[in-house]
Amino acid sequence: MAAGDITDAMVAEIRSRIGEAATSGLSDAEVLYAINNGQWDLGERLCDAAMPEMTKAATGSLTANKVVLPVDCWRPRALEVPTGTWAIHKPITQLYTAASTGVEAPSATDVLWYVWYGAATAPYIITQGCGATAAYVLYYVMFPVTATTSVDPYYWAPRLELVKEFALAELLRLRQRFDEWQAIYQGYLYKIALINSRFRDGMAYDGLPGDPKGA
Repeated sequence: MAAGDITDAMVAEIRSRIGEAATSGLSDAEVLYAINNGQWDLGERLCDAAMPEMTKAATGSLTANKVVLPVDCWRPRALEVPTGTWAIHKPITQLYTAASTGVEAPSATDVLWYVWYGAATAPYIITQGCGATAAYVLYYVMFPVTATTSVDPYYWAPRLELVKEFALAELLRLRQRFDEWQAIYQGYLYKIALINSRFRDGMAYDGLPGDPKGA
C-alpha cells in the first residue's frame, strides 16, 4: 500500500456517503480539511490510553533538571527518570506539597515532575528529586499528521472510523443538512463516550490521562 492510499480511501468513502461524487460540488480540499479537523477533535476527546498509536517516546538527559518537549509533542504522558524509575506527575497547583518541607518531599525513589509554562519560552518539564543530568524516557501524545493524498493519518483503523464520522458530519453541517448532521454527530460523540467509559470512573484524577484506575 502506497503512502496516501488510506487517505484516498477515506475521501472516496466520505464522498460516497454524502452523495457528492463530483469534485465540482465537493472538492478534495474540503474533504481533507474535514478529515484533519476530525483528527484534532478526536485527539482532544478520546482518552490517551485508547489511542496508543498516537503515543511516542523520546530519550535524552536532563538539562538542569529540565526536559525540553519534542516539537511534535501535543501533551506529555509519562516520564521515566532516571531510566527505569517512573516519576510522579504533579499539577502546578499542588507544588506546595513538593517543597523540601512539604508532605511529599521528592527523593531519588519518589521523583516528581510537572510542566512549566514560561513567559517567554515554550512549555517544558521540570523534575525534582533526581540528578540534574539524569537520563530520561519521555512518553507523550504526538500531534496528528496533516492527511493529504500522499500522507496517511497515524490513527489506527478503528479510530479512523471515528475521524470519518466527524468529517462526514462536518460536511453535512456546512451543506445545511442539519438532520443528517445531528444524527451522525451525536453517534460520533456516543461512540467516544463508550470508549472513554472503559478508562474513566468519574472520580477526580491527575495521573496518566484516561488510564484505568484502581479502587
